[in-house]
Amino acid sequence: MRNTVLRPSSRRWHASVRRTRPPALLLVALLALLLPLAAPADARDPEAGDFIAYSWARHVGSGSGEYAGYSDNTYSSARLEIQSVNATRVHLRSAYNWSFASNEGDRQSGSVDRAVEFDPATRRWTGRFTDDDDHDAQNAADFTVWFWIPVEGLAAGDSVDVLDDTFTVVSMQSTVWSGWLPRRAVELRASGTFSRNDEYGVFQVTYEDVYFYDAVTGYVIAERYTERDRGTWQGRRAEFTWTETVDVTASSYPIETDVVSLALVVAAVAFVIVLLGLAANALRWRSRGVDIPGSPPVRIRPLRRAENLPAPYSGTLAGDPLVPSVHFSPLLHDFARRALLARDRVVVATGTGALVGLATLSRDAKVGQVFAQDTTLAEAMRGLLGAQDFFSEFRHSVPEKVQRQTAAMGLSLASGDAYNLMDEYHVLRLDAISAAPYDTTLVRRMKVEDLPAAAELAHAVYRVDSRTWLGAQLEAGDLGFVARVDGLLVGFAFASLVGDLGRLHTVTVSPTHRGRGIGRELVRARLNALHLLGARRALVEIGAWNLASLHLAVSHGFSKVGTLWVETTRSRPAVLGLQRR
Repeated sequence: MRNTVLRPSSRRWHASVRRTRPPALLLVALLALLLPLAAPADARDPEAGDFIAYSWARHVGSGSGEYAGYSDNTYSSARLEIQSVNATRVHLRSAYNWSFASNEGDRQSGSVDRAVEFDPATRRWTGRFTDDDDHDAQNAADFTVWFWIPVEGLAAGDSVDVLDDTFTVVSMQSTVWSGWLPRRAVELRASGTFSRNDEYGVFQVTYEDVYFYDAVTGYVIAERYTERDRGTWQGRRAEFTWTETVDVTASSYPIETDVVSLALVVAAVAFVIVLLGLAANALRWRSRGVDIPGSPPVRIRPLRRAENLPAPYSGTLAGDPLVPSVHFSPLLHDFARRALLARDRVVVATGTGALVGLATLSRDAKVGQVFAQDTTLAEAMRGLLGAQDFFSEFRHSVPEKVQRQTAAMGLSLASGDAYNLMDEYHVLRLDAISAAPYDTTLVRRMKVEDLPAAAELAHAVYRVDSRTWLGAQLEAGDLGFVARVDGLLVGFAFASLVGDLGRLHTVTVSPTHRGRGIGRELVRARLNALHLLGARRALVEIGAWNLASLHLAVSHGFSKVGTLWVETTRSRPAVLGLQRR
């Protein structure tokens, strides 16, 4: 099957689907319950006056290579009506309208209206044409009708011809969702491969086709078709996915509704509506933000765009709880921008016309970072993010109110800290960056083409999907470097630059290649790049337990200037290998 020449500008072999916007869910459920069910009846052959109206849709997309970013869609609506029936001929009228559009601007449309006939015994077309003009250049007798099968005596495991393929009956009591309702149906399946050589290119195709038919009349209810094409277009590699759907929208026969499936869905929808109501309240609260009274008052809100953020508050650190960061204030805007590029969640706190707090949450690693001294401010941002584990420069203390309440109950606190501690990182700074020659046969600048291999290495080391985050670093203008041994990517690292302040981060080396100086060369490559770009200082954060990396940083002139705590709201935190970003 599917070995005909296919034209982007034409329908395939049966007319096409138009999705309509569903009415309100509760209305759908109510109407569905009122629909009459098909009464049990004996199977029958086509009769004069039988008709089906149906919709059909084809989508080509999800491509790569020469088809990366390409898509096209064909839609049509159609009607088939039986005009007359005798022992050897079924005469019918087939009419449909179709439209084609691609994302490259191609637009075409047309209509077909024809009288055709087929033999009810063989289900093969007996005239010159089939019901579809795509087959006009072929012998119509090579095709069986697709919209009707004889169901009397049919059983699971039987074979049935449809068009130019042979299908297997999978079930006599299947369920298909069509027209927003679950329908009882006879299910047929076929799969296989074929070759295509047409306007789309030269391809090897793998496909699966599923038909659903009414168990009484044998007329079609729906079809679901999917194929994957791999080959070339004009000699260059190309791949895409091709899908088609058919749904009957009106018919002269009743189509049985699967009441059990419908009841389960209605119950599930009711449950989802409740959850959505609760979520909507939470989202409305989050969209408004939170106001913290005080002097000055502070506004906390989710950040959607990094533009127009005020400058970080720059008061005197000692005794001033509004200073958001000891070491990273020049980088806060950059942190927010990178998080948004990675589609992470970002919350900002503003007061006195300045940025007094910033918090982000990695959607992949589920680890946040909170820049705020004041515990109340930190807790408000953390809660808005929903972060349980987060990096912070400050060891937050239990608020005085909580201490007083605890003492009034005759209890004592085991710790003066508001959050439990999971881990500790050293913040190190290099105050004078000089040229640092490195092994250019081992290390080179990262390219976009390196991202898949880097993501694979990151997943192997950290068990986190970092594809989006890694891509965001390059998009943000980071200096990325990779190390390759015999063509295999065995390490990567990044450096960022804001003003004259650089930051080294995310150095990752394959466990099978550690101890060979790869980390050292990645450090030197980044320092050399920062030096050439005019950086005067550089920061790096390294786990207190990572003695090898600490020694490497100190050997290049870094010295400890502060601490990053990994705090958590968990009462019994698991031991996690957190990667500082």
